[in-house]
Amino acid sequence: MKLLEAYVDGDCALCRRMRAAVERRDRAGCIEWLDLRDQAALARATPLKREELAAQMHVRRLHDGVWFRGFDAWLEILDVLPRWRAVARLLSFPPCRAIGRALYRLIARHRYGFGAMGCANGACGPKVKSSLHQP
Repeated sequence: MKLLEAYVDGDCALCRRMRAAVERRDRAGCIEWLDLRDQAALARATPLKREELAAQMHVRRLHDGVWFRGFDAWLEILDVLPRWRAVARLLSFPPCRAIGRALYRLIARHRYGFGAMGCANGACGPKVKSSLHQP
C-alpha cells in the first residue's frame, strides 16, 4: 500500500542514486516515486509548481495530503521504512533537525556539482536560483 508520493528530479544523478537506495529498502512498496520533469507527475503535484519541486525534494503523505520538503521529506521516507523508523525519530529531535535541514539545503543547492556521477539531459549545467523560502 502506497503511503507517500516522492517527487524527485529524474535527471539528477544524486537524486536517482538516493531513490535507488531507498527502493531497495522499501520492500512493502510504500513510496511512489515521481519525476518532477514528467507532466503527469506535475499535474498530481498541484498546487506546487516545477520550480518549487526542483528546489528541494518533496513528499506528500497520501492519507492526509500533507506536504514535506527537503530534510523533512527524508524524515517521512525513513519513517515508512521499518528498519529506519528509529533513525527518523532520532533525527527528528530539534538539534538534529536543525543540522539536517542546513546540511540538506547545502547538498540540494550543489547537487548538480555531483555531476561527475552522471546527469541526464544536461541537468548538471548551470541552474537558475530559486526564490523559494527555505525553512
